[in-house]
Amino acid sequence: MDRFANFLDRRRIALAVVLVLFSGICVIGTGRLGFEDQPRGVFRTEDDSFQELERVFQQFGTDELNCMLLVENEDLFVPRSIRALHELVENLDEVPGIEEIIGIADARLLVATPWPHRLLPTGEITLQQARQVRREAVAHPLVAGRLLTADGRRTLMIVRLAGEELTIQDLQPMVRDIRRVMDQVNQQSVLKVRMTGLPSIRVDVFTAIQQDYQNLLWLGAAMAFTMAMLIFRQFTPSLVIFLASITGVLWIVGVMGLVGEKITVITTVLPTLVGVIGLTDAIHMMFEFRHQRSVGHSAREASTNTIRYLGVACGLTSLTTAIGFSSLATSHLEIIARFGIVCAVGAIMVCASVMTLVPLLCGTGLVKAAPVWAVGKGGSPWTRIAEPMIELVLHWRWMITIMGILAAICLSGFAMRIHPDSHLSENMPANSESARVLQDVDRYFGGIMTMSVVLQWPAELEWNAPEVRAALDEVHAAMATVPELSYPTSIRNFVDLLPVPRLEFIPASVRGSWIRTDLNRLLVTARLQDKGISYQTVMLRQLQQRLQELNAQPGLQGFKLLLTGSSVVASENISQMLIDLGQSLGLATIVIFVVLVIVYRSLRIGLICLLPNMLPLLITATVIVVSGEPLQLASVLVFTVCLGIAVDDTIHFISRFRRELAVDQDVDAALRRTFVAVGAALLTSTLILLVGFGSALASDLPHIQMFVSLSCVAIFSALLGDLLILPAMLACFYRPGSNSSSCEATTGISSD
Repeated sequence: MDRFANFLDRRRIALAVVLVLFSGICVIGTGRLGFEDQPRGVFRTEDDSFQELERVFQQFGTDELNCMLLVENEDLFVPRSIRALHELVENLDEVPGIEEIIGIADARLLVATPWPHRLLPTGEITLQQARQVRREAVAHPLVAGRLLTADGRRTLMIVRLAGEELTIQDLQPMVRDIRRVMDQVNQQSVLKVRMTGLPSIRVDVFTAIQQDYQNLLWLGAAMAFTMAMLIFRQFTPSLVIFLASITGVLWIVGVMGLVGEKITVITTVLPTLVGVIGLTDAIHMMFEFRHQRSVGHSAREASTNTIRYLGVACGLTSLTTAIGFSSLATSHLEIIARFGIVCAVGAIMVCASVMTLVPLLCGTGLVKAAPVWAVGKGGSPWTRIAEPMIELVLHWRWMITIMGILAAICLSGFAMRIHPDSHLSENMPANSESARVLQDVDRYFGGIMTMSVVLQWPAELEWNAPEVRAALDEVHAAMATVPELSYPTSIRNFVDLLPVPRLEFIPASVRGSWIRTDLNRLLVTARLQDKGISYQTVMLRQLQQRLQELNAQPGLQGFKLLLTGSSVVASENISQMLIDLGQSLGLATIVIFVVLVIVYRSLRIGLICLLPNMLPLLITATVIVVSGEPLQLASVLVFTVCLGIAVDDTIHFISRFRRELAVDQDVDAALRRTFVAVGAALLTSTLILLVGFGSALASDLPHIQMFVSLSCVAIFSALLGDLLILPAMLACFYRPGSNSSSCEATTGISSD
């Protein structure tokens, strides 16, 4: 690090100009930063299931553009309510972008007896006629349960939006206009209309993510800065460490905007991850700089020495973090691979930001040594706490070590009980109407999500051949055996209502959604509730097995049965997403262990570091299990944060310990000096991060709240691991070897 330190000292002005210019370019990039607004962008892959889903959507239309309006009244079948239903449909017809409206007021919905007539008549009707309409509606095979509850108090209106794969920018004005119509109807107090469905849910989530991304980031930074001011009791040290870490965030976000990389539901945590890495390193560097100033070095000398002593440690923390994130690039899910690459680049950028800006700004003389009034008699407040604390750790070293090992074994038992799961509602704002209506639609109409079976018949057969009808009946029967699926529907349900089974008697807009005679394909679709991907995966696996058995039957030779739908592909890929993240975490742990062994040239140190770094992960996993929550995407990301913070603190502790050990080869004395010197930085970074993270509990998004609360548990656990377990294990197992005397060559540092 001597060359780099000397370079910074000699080229301060030139380097400052370069940093300002690059930061200016990144500011331009932040203005171009967009959000991932493609509905299927979260689970886009190149595998066969996703590609087949794309083909099905092209052939039959997408199942992702249905807004569902839950219409309620004490009695929908009175003249006044029927008129209001027709007015609602008429007003919705005027909304740009609506392709069709499916509901009991649909003119295409006919009753066959005693003569074909519209289910919900227009014009003035009597109360007696309205009662007859109700009797026909609750008995209609396409209405009962699917669009109307048995008590006649709730009906479901499906508003299908025009288009194929609309972006959030396309959906926002449509959803807004639909809600405007709903507000007008609700003001009349005849009907109560509420909306859910994937388009409105995505708009709500996207809006909340944008607000959180902008507001909570600044709120967290402000609160963390305030905490830093209380700890340092000076403005300039707090300003420097935040400028260094925020500049690193600016660089990676700006570069993302310049190269066209968008913020996704996962990369919303990117600023937090990058900021945490930068902030912890910046705090360690600030403590070292102030120490150098307190022993009489000038500002430039102190800043140069800070790089010499901590440059390798800071670089190593960023390297291990980048390697861990890079392992995600092997994921077959595009969104995970992109997340890993972006985070790895972010770790390197924030390292460059901290290692240049902190010494450059400190070297100007802005940051002074800790004032006498901040230290007080008998040393700083931390020194007065740390000295008796490290004595207790050293005295009870074996007990603390054994208890740590036993705790890890016990917690591992709890951690093994963790199970992955994900719900559609977990990403929705808790106070959103879409979230509340989703539960009602699940309860009364079987759910807003759908899954489909594509039946492809042999080319030599007609669509109405007995063999095709028999195969279709088998698929209906197979889906009916799955209690979680509601109301399997196909072209059969429409044909059965006709006196003559001819497709041309069915409206083309309806027919095209269920059968393609030119492709020898038809669709059977059922609804399913938001019970989580763990539940859905088991159910869909059973149905898939049943379809494979049907395909193997002699009477279905030449037929193809394919299970598909957004919920099917999403369940498969979100499950794989959790697995990929978990495997990456395990791989990152192994890689970090190997890197520590190589850098410190000591297998003993690598093994000693394992327990303090794994214990916070086990504690966090245990909290998840005890709370009854499943392993969700947000909680998996917490483990990444936890590992990064724990390893970061461990590297700084070990580096300082080896530096102190080189002085007198006395392990206990080196631990005492290290605990006092590094412990203050560890405690400071922990307090600042807890306050900064805690501010995000104001988010309306449940997954953000979970991420924040678990992150606070992980951060505090990492502090305990590095201030209790790590020094106790070093005191028990570390013995100065021949490489201890050469720690300057190993770590690039030297003693004062």
